[in-house]
Amino acid sequence: EERKLHLGANMADIRGVALSPDGRCLLVGTNGPYVVRLLELAGGKEVGRFACVTSPRGLSFSRDGRLAAGGSWRGMVY
Repeated sequence: EERKLHLGANMADIRGVALSPDGRCLLVGTNGPYVVRLLELAGGKEVGRFACVTSPRGLSFSRDGRLAAGGSWRGMVY
């Protein structure tokens, strides 16, 4: 099954993505504004948003999918 998901107005602003282990959620890190959004893939809804100090990159979920982390080029971990 193929679905389209709106990730933002400007695809060039996306700095990182990560798929949850169960395939139900997606993390999307953007450069403007500096945020990580948690999207539910089934409905395409944003279910969480986390502000960052710098551009979030290297996004990842824990093995069980309960935790998520990301970093920045400045060495910050979120």
